[in-house]
Amino acid sequence: MQYLLQPVHQPEVSALLKRAVEPEYGPTLTVTTADGVRALAYAEIEYLECTHHIVHFHLTTGEDVASLSLRVPFSAVAQPLLADGRFVQPHRSYVVNLEAVQLLAPGEVRMRSGARIPIPRGREAVVREAFCARVRRNNIMVKKIRMKVVFAAFAGVMFFGGVAFSPNKSQAAKKVSITKSVKVYEGKTAKIKLSNNKKKVTWSVIKGNSLLSLTNESKKGVTVKAYDAGTAKVRAKIGSKKYVCTVTIKVAPDANAKKGILTSDNLKYWGVKDSGAVVIPEGVKEIGNDVFAYSEISSVKLPKTLGK
Repeated sequence: MQYLLQPVHQPEVSALLKRAVEPEYGPTLTVTTADGVRALAYAEIEYLECTHHIVHFHLTTGEDVASLSLRVPFSAVAQPLLADGRFVQPHRSYVVNLEAVQLLAPGEVRMRSGARIPIPRGREAVVREAFCARVRRNNIMVKKIRMKVVFAAFAGVMFFGGVAFSPNKSQAAKKVSITKSVKVYEGKTAKIKLSNNKKKVTWSVIKGNSLLSLTNESKKGVTVKAYDAGTAKVRAKIGSKKYVCTVTIKVAPDANAKKGILTSDNLKYWGVKDSGAVVIPEGVKEIGNDVFAYSEISSVKLPKTLGK
């Protein structure tokens, strides 16, 4: 139980109400890192990614916490999270927090940070069922919690005869945050912003070094210049804390692509293969005559937009 002493300030009440809609004591997971042992609350973990025997805990704040090299299977690390009910494993190398999922798309899970997690075809039904079940549970819990919060707030006002709020700037200090995702075309630049920071920052590319470069590094952000299509990650390190932005580099559309025309010159932009099983994406309205003239195609899947 927590009490507020008069005079009561708005940030204190906001923090108390926010706490009221979460468990009194949330579960945590201990992680051994190069800096020491970290205790990560389940609620702040967005997703886990296991690469080269190292587990990366991607947090909702944008921070990337890397474990030391594993001596146990990834399944052993993920087991307590999966047992909690709010996590699901869509891929053998990933575990995601269902609370942080923004969209379930064909073949992938899209997180609120912009990260995209692959789903093998055989796992799509399991992931969809877990996501829908979590949404139904949350809807029920929110209704119950709102009733409790409203009742508690009303009782407090009746008991104290009303409360006057006054601003308190020292208690309203904002946390450091980073642009979680950026999209940019090849050959173009984009800005990654670091908000509410006044300390020294070390910027680095931790994934996709060959895809982009960094310029104009400062305490408030950095500029990325894109070279090749793909996905890269840029990290801002402030002391022991790390903040990560996912940069998605796309092929710039040519004149034909802007009109919805698929040609042999813009196959990369549309993401279309020139042989085997070919899938024409939505948005293509016309296919040039020379696109598959010299290709060996086994099958073609056409979009609804073609011919409209």
